[in-house]
Formats: sequence, C-alpha cells, structure tokens
Amino acid sequence: MACDKTLQLIRKSLTVGYIDPDTGEHIKTSEAQGSIFSPLLANIVLNELDKKMEDIKKSFDKGAKRARNKEYDAITSRMQSLRKIKAGSSDIKKLAATRRYIPSMDPFDPNFKRLMYLRYADDFVILVIGSIDEAKHIKHQVADILNKKCGLELHKDKTIITATKDGFKFLGAWCKRISATKAGLSKNQAGNPAKYRMRMRIEIPIKDLIAKLKINKYIKTDFNGMATATARKDLINFSHYEIVTFYNHRITGLLQFYSFAANLSSL
Repeated sequence: MACDKTLQLIRKSLTVGYIDPDTGEHIKTSEAQGSIFSPLLANIVLNELDKKMEDIKKSFDKGAKRARNKEYDAITSRMQSLRKIKAGSSDIKKLAATRRYIPSMDPFDPNFKRLMYLRYADDFVILVIGSIDEAKHIKHQVADILNKKCGLELHKDKTIITATKDGFKFLGAWCKRISATKAGLSKNQAGNPAKYRMRMRIEIPIKDLIAKLKINKYIKTDFNGMATATARKDLINFSHYEIVTFYNHRITGLLQFYSFAANLSSL
C-alpha cells in the first residue's frame, strides 16, 4: 500500500531545487542525483532486484564444501611416506614447497557453488564461485530483471566480469584477492613451508585519487611527471584560518572514508 506522506516528501525533494553557493540563484531540478533522497529512492527502485537475487542465490548455491584436490593429497601422501622411511629428508621440503602452489581443495569442483550479492545505493557487486558461463548467465538475468522490474539498464562500461585475482572497483575502493604464494613463506611446526590464509585485500586506488585531485586543481604534474601541490587561487580572499580549515576538512574526509583500506599509510 502506498504511503501518501512519503510520496509527498519525495515529490517535494525532487522539485524544491537548491541554492547555488556561488551565485545565490535558486535552481530547480527534477533529478535525484546528489540528493539526500538518492539512497532511499535507490532502495525503492532496486527492491525487486534484491528479492530476485535472493531467489537466484538459493537456486545457485550448491554443496557443503569443495572436494579435495587429488594432486594436493597425492603430494601430502608422498610426504608422509618419506617421513616414515627418510625422516628429515630434503625431498620432504621440496615437496612441501611444491605443494604451496597447489590448492588443497578443488577450485573447479562442479558440485560446489556459491553466490554473494552486495549492494549500496545503485552500486552493487556479485561474487560467484562457479564457471565463466554461469557468471555470464547471472549477468543476463540481472540485466533482464533491471529492465523489466526496475526500468533500468546495466551501465555497459562499468559492468564487467572479472576474476577476483585481477581485482575490481567497488564503492571507490579497489578489491583484489592476493595470492597466498606471493605473500612470502612461513614455517609450520615441522619447519616446512606453509600457506597463509589470505583474505581479499581492499585498497585505495591511489592513481585514480591523484587524477581527481588534479582535475579539481589541488595538485599539478611537474616536468618529471610527479604530482606536486599547487595554489588554489579561488581561496585567495579567505583568511588563513579558513584556508587551513578548507584543506583539513577534505584531508580528514579522505582519511575517514578510506579508514578501512589496507594501504591507508600510502595515502
């Protein structure tokens, strides 16, 4: 049942417009872009997608856990045999080093599938444990739901299918699964090389951020291609206190927004 008060509030928010801070002019608009109502409107419009994704996930998920990797288990069995007949053999360490590059579970197990759907406002990501064909099918399903149920279309340039090891951008952050074999060696109780259990790494896209700072005239590029600070001449009539406050607000905002990032110290 429709709520008249909510509809009236949304209608007013779309027609009230805003005051231009530079000219003081009252500008009216019929778009919700940049409005505080944008997240609310996105939730209303994309509610059908949320419900359909729950159904897709239920039908897609399969199996309790992945099957064991036979190649990994064969090496483990060989190592155990060597420990019994040739304890301390250098071959054991060689096999352990080889095993580090092989997953213990079958990454292509057709009987194990998972889907995770994450959405914030109109930006969403779907993580899939499955084949590339299944990922393409889900993409087509999403496009169909958006078109028929929400009156929307997927953004062709921003909608991609990629491996988590190659990374993807979500909500202004760079998300990437780091290889355990590139994380360095650790030692288990037997003194042999062991694997790290790696989580997905969430990073600040520093290059993209520098590009935006340049566009907004906070920095410039010197003759060596290095980013360096530049004067904001539009602040020349501000007091020292106002200028410092202006920059501090933006610096603090960036640091708080990216407080979760693994490479925060690089910022």
